[in-house]
Amino acid sequence: MTDRRSTKIEITVGDPALVADVLERVVPATAALANMQIDRLMNALTVVDALAASAESGVNADNPRQVGITVSDGRLELAFERLVDGEAERFRENASLPAVGSVLNTLASGSTIEADGEFSKLVVLLD
Repeated sequence: MTDRRSTKIEITVGDPALVADVLERVVPATAALANMQIDRLMNALTVVDALAASAESGVNADNPRQVGITVSDGRLELAFERLVDGEAERFRENASLPAVGSVLNTLASGSTIEADGEFSKLVVLLD
């Protein structure tokens, strides 16, 4: 039987220069907690690189970036939370790299956009 307990880590980053640096350090640590295979870890880091580039734009003291990382056995879920209208769609559209194309279509297991009328959230699943 597989243990599917999960842990959620919430991070708030207000300085645009630190978004990529923070996620590039936290994601490998959480991937280790999730017992992810090395190839999936590399995919996760590629996804983080592409998403961090979008996350850096528009970050200011009034609108810090909030990222939730849910960790379970073999799985990471990245949630870019409290995004303003259209921002989650922009993140998803801009998450591409020259050698890969759309990283969410190619490397992630799935992605969804959730909205509550005030904010939206981009959720990316890596397993």
